[in-house]
Amino acid sequence: MVRESEQQELDLAGSESNRVLLPSPKRDARRTRERRYLPWENNYAAFSPDFAEAAVKQLCMPSRVKIFDPFVGNGTTLEAAAAVGVEAYGVELNPYSALLSRCRVSTGAQIKSITDIYRTATAPLKKARSSKTAQALPTPSAMVESLIRAVATRATCAASDLLHTLCLRANNDLDSEVVALVAALHVLKKQAAVHYRSNPAWLIQGYGPDRAEDVEPPTDDFETAFNLQVELMIEDLQLRSHGSARNLIAVYPGSFQTAPIRSRQISRFLTSPPYLNRLDYVNPTIPELHVLGWQEGDRLNDLRSQMMGTTKMRRQLAATQLSSLTANKLLAAIADHPTKASGTYYLKFFRQYFEDTVEFFRWLRGRSTPTCKGIVVIQDSFYKEIKVPIVKILAELALDFDFTVEVLLEEKRIRHMGTLSPHQRTHAPNKALTEYTLLFSRMH
Repeated sequence: MVRESEQQELDLAGSESNRVLLPSPKRDARRTRERRYLPWENNYAAFSPDFAEAAVKQLCMPSRVKIFDPFVGNGTTLEAAAAVGVEAYGVELNPYSALLSRCRVSTGAQIKSITDIYRTATAPLKKARSSKTAQALPTPSAMVESLIRAVATRATCAASDLLHTLCLRANNDLDSEVVALVAALHVLKKQAAVHYRSNPAWLIQGYGPDRAEDVEPPTDDFETAFNLQVELMIEDLQLRSHGSARNLIAVYPGSFQTAPIRSRQISRFLTSPPYLNRLDYVNPTIPELHVLGWQEGDRLNDLRSQMMGTTKMRRQLAATQLSSLTANKLLAAIADHPTKASGTYYLKFFRQYFEDTVEFFRWLRGRSTPTCKGIVVIQDSFYKEIKVPIVKILAELALDFDFTVEVLLEEKRIRHMGTLSPHQRTHAPNKALTEYTLLFSRMH
């Protein structure tokens, strides 16, 4: 069932006094410009804080049930849950994004503790520098690698287990370690002089065109830049400190399929799965992943191939048709399109996305309660001039797993990945995308 409307009130609490109008899920770009030195402000598909907090309130209050986000990204859902005072559990396949989302609720971090961690980590390097055999200052990469070892020691785990330990620790005793590590990784990327192109998944060498507008001038001294980054992050975290909620947040760094979530555990969820727009959600975090050891072998390629919406073809697709008639019609139109690779790569790409969606619904059905509700934000897309009716497809697929879908809010997106690409504009000069806020309700 799909109920379309320009703007609907969401009433999950059951009384007139608890009815609120959800604000836009889109972030205010002005805050991004003003605070872009904060690492959690870089996610293209991130929720606006006002939207996330309002959605969590409506989903979880007054019973204060735990809320889940299977595609937690940079952690806006977790931050909103902390603000409202409910438990939250996030799942994120990208290991650095998982760490970043855990950092976003690390309100127990203290500058003095972070300074002590950094001094302990870098003392051996500085000692070697003072010896006669040292010929140069330690590189930023060496300092960050030393910091990783020091944090692992403090967390009493092996370096290979560090991300899981930091993310899944639900109390705040490792908050300073989390912030120290994220700050160091962020500074390392900034000093590597890489920036985003018009597509936020395109990370290229060199300083960006807006470098002159930076709030703080760049510095080549790693320790100075690290201390400045820590101060900025602590300032922002203190503004969002929510007391007791700090002990109720955890993040699982891995795929939703492998997350330790039991049957009938999910009663409320808020998420935004990868959009059907062929973005590479791993590429922007490659500098951090390299330092964390993900450059070895095929680990990055394996990570990309696991992503929902990945551009990599990873398996033999099913021969049978999908349960969604709308999806099947779309796939047939793509297959018949005269453009090169329409009937091969692009057909497989869209089919793979829909099969991933089916896999997610199956997983959700097996772990949700009979009264489960959730809010999903998704954006439609084009293939050349063919509009993808994503809401209708999702609604038809969801019915197989006992979920109905209502459109709570739809907003036109004039500026999106297609409008930033001159090549795509030739195929659909007047195309405008729509971002949908959807309510999923389990029928039984």
